[in-house]
Amino acid sequence: MPFKKNDTNINRKGRPVGIPNKNSQELRDMVQLLVEQKYEHFSEWIDRVAVDNPAEAFKLSAGLIAYCVPKLNATSIGVDADEDVTWNISFGTDND
Repeated sequence: MPFKKNDTNINRKGRPVGIPNKNSQELRDMVQLLVEQKYEHFSEWIDRVAVDNPAEAFKLSAGLIAYCVPKLNATSIGVDADEDVTWNISFGTDND
């Protein structure tokens, strides 16, 4: 059934920003629950794969992690090349 011009039933705004796709979220929740319930077995399975093919074991681990841990967005910082830049980076608490 094709869309009709000026149809009031069409959602023209789409899904609001920041709201995850319902199916994607359900899949992530199912995979996370499976990993949590079968963690010991997954560890054994990946160890067995690693004996013959460590790279494949890494891919399997990374694939599972992608469903259980939120992905971080890349961040870039632009700096004028003519300026001196000093970076002070610290981790944890300051022990002054």
